[in-house]
Amino acid sequence: MSPLRALAVSSLAFVLAVCSPTRAAESISAYPRFVPYTLGRPTTIVYSFEISGGGGRLPAPLTSVDLHLPTGMGLGTSALGTSTCEASTLERYGLEGCPAEARLGGGSVVAEIPLAEEVVEETGQVAAVLGPPEGQHLVVFIYIDGQTPVSTQLVFPGVVLGDSHPYGIQLQTPVPLVPVAPWLQGVYVIVKHLQLTIGPLNLIYYRRAGGTLVAYHPRGILVPTRCPRGGFPFALGLGFADGTGATATSSVPCPTRKPTRHQR
Repeated sequence: MSPLRALAVSSLAFVLAVCSPTRAAESISAYPRFVPYTLGRPTTIVYSFEISGGGGRLPAPLTSVDLHLPTGMGLGTSALGTSTCEASTLERYGLEGCPAEARLGGGSVVAEIPLAEEVVEETGQVAAVLGPPEGQHLVVFIYIDGQTPVSTQLVFPGVVLGDSHPYGIQLQTPVPLVPVAPWLQGVYVIVKHLQLTIGPLNLIYYRRAGGTLVAYHPRGILVPTRCPRGGFPFALGLGFADGTGATATSSVPCPTRKPTRHQR
């Protein structure tokens, strides 16, 4: 190839690289908190995240969620999940078909449905339900009950795995693509916001006492007695249908110490 032709080809390649549209990566924001929050006491973990696309576009459909929890804050430090529920029961009967004691938490979801001329927002309720274990691993079903504008029920199975410091466990949940409609090929529901609670907030269990059922709130996940430097760490990894991924790290700050009598 002559030097002049090589220069022309390289120039054309540069122009195509600059002018060709590229897909901006999704970005996520995550917000963990404890309710209530006292060291050494039970709590409910409230975790929410938001997904946004680059360039003012919608993000790609979600395909996986990997949530990492702080060391010492596993389900084993709580009284949650004294019963289990089968996935087939959830799919057929919803939460009403499962024991109340199988529920680990709740939450909400906001999704967007891209149609030909508009984007319709879908809202729904979320529940975390303990399923039968797989080998030595706990299974947590994420149950989504879509409410408006379309009624739909979905069950996503997650598995609880060990993790490396500074995290104690991770909840890995594959998210199947949810078609908008059978006649719209390749168009899927897009998750924009999700909030999940793990703990007794808004949960009621039942136990038998003296021949009658007594309602009570289960004990939540214990907050460790010492707060690590920088707070209690969380991490989130998301996968998307376009093959990209995004991560976010966040933390619950250490509680502010009240001044002692000598410091006042």
